[in-house]
Amino acid sequence: MQNFKKALIASAFFIACQSALAGSCTPQGASESIRVAKVVDGDTVHLTDGRKVRLIGVNTPELFSKPTAEEGALQAKRLLQTWIQELGSLQLYFGREPKDRYGRVLGYLYDGTQTLSQRLIQEGLGWAISVPPNDRLADCLFLSEKRPRSLGKGVWSKAIAAAKDIDKGGFNLVSGRITKIDQTKKYIYLELDDRLAVRIPKEWSKSLTFSLGDSLEVRGWILDRRDSLKPGSGYKPFLLPVSDKRHIKL
Repeated sequence: MQNFKKALIASAFFIACQSALAGSCTPQGASESIRVAKVVDGDTVHLTDGRKVRLIGVNTPELFSKPTAEEGALQAKRLLQTWIQELGSLQLYFGREPKDRYGRVLGYLYDGTQTLSQRLIQEGLGWAISVPPNDRLADCLFLSEKRPRSLGKGVWSKAIAAAKDIDKGGFNLVSGRITKIDQTKKYIYLELDDRLAVRIPKEWSKSLTFSLGDSLEVRGWILDRRDSLKPGSGYKPFLLPVSDKRHIKL
C-alpha cells in the first residue's frame, strides 16, 4: 500500500510538472481585434465580417461526420461557444500561411492569456496538430496535451485506433506495427499492420530510424484509396501523409 501511495504521489507530481512546463502558448506577429458571429464546430468559426477561421494547432472530433457526429464533437463546439460568449472580443493572430485551400483564414484566437487552441487541448477536446509552416506554437501545444492524456480525459478516454481496423478516411490517431518499409526518391512508406501506409519525407530518415516490427503511433488525415486502386494493386487501401515529425511516435 505504501508503494502504491508513493506511485500516486509521483504520478501527480509528474502531471503537475508537465502542466507547468506547457505554460501559455502565446502567439506573436500580426493580429487584429475580432468578434465571432458563429461557432461552426470545435475548431472553426465565422467572424462578424464574414470571414471563416480555422484554428491553428488543434483538431477536434468531426461534428459533421456521417452517419453521426464523432464522440466529443458537440462538447468541443459548445465549450468553444461558451468561451467566446464570455470573452466577447478576441485577438486573431495570423499563421505564416494565412489561408487554407478552402479559403478559410488560418489563425490563433487569443483571449489575452492563451489561445483557444491550447484551451481545447488542455480540456481533452482536441488533439495537437502541426501543419508547417504554421507550426510556431507546435512544441507548446503538444506539451499541453500530456496532462489530459495522462488523465484519460476527453479524446484520450478511449483506446487509440488500431491500424488493422481502419475502415474510413479522415483524421485519426492510430497505432500499429511496421510490416513493410518501401521508399521512392522523395518518400519513405511505412506499412502498418498490412493495411495503412504512412508516408514521410525521405529526408526525415536522417533523424528518424525505423525497423520492421517497430510499434508506431501516428496522427493525421487518412486518405481512403479503395475506390481509386486497381484490382490486384499492391498499394494499401489507406494512406496517411505525415506533415510533421511530432505526429509520429515510436
